[in-house]
Amino acid sequence: MKTKMRVSLLGYVCLSLVSADLRAGGVVGSPDEASLRAALAGGGTVTFDCDGTIALADSLRITNGTSLDASGHSISLSGGNAVRVLWVETNVLLTLKNLTIANGFSTNAGAGIYIDGGTVDMISCVLRSNLVAGAAGMPGGNGTNGLDGTPFIPGVTNGGQVLLEAPAPTVLRAKLEEAAGSSTPVC
Repeated sequence: MKTKMRVSLLGYVCLSLVSADLRAGGVVGSPDEASLRAALAGGGTVTFDCDGTIALADSLRITNGTSLDASGHSISLSGGNAVRVLWVETNVLLTLKNLTIANGFSTNAGAGIYIDGGTVDMISCVLRSNLVAGAAGMPGGNGTNGLDGTPFIPGVTNGGQVLLEAPAPTVLRAKLEEAAGSSTPVC
């Protein structure tokens, strides 16, 4: 009987740890990179209890299903014109709500968001001034903009705001703003 109880208790503990990982996520209470990365660990739903710009020293690499929800707050994730803001891995769903993704920089593609085979849903988001190799970027490479089905037109900058590798994301109520130094809007 003792052996069965130990096995059952061990099984319960293991299942609890797995379940806890599936429910990972947290609340960002201070607009800084360390707080955001701590809340992002393991994926899950991340909410914000603050306002401000979170300056990134390195890209946020999204490797687990994650939702970033800034509803009721003014949050901007900034690459500081030095780093890509978000990188979404293959087979990963990232949902962004009420966020601004700004000032990302990349020398090859997707300065705001690089979607490497994952999926990104954006709800009431703004993509602003994300640049590839110093050139004003375009909103995306493949797929449609999701706003009205209008296709993105590929260009030489490989998507300053967003580069879509596949599958194409669902974009809901996103605003793609003019990139700095550009004389025309990006969408």
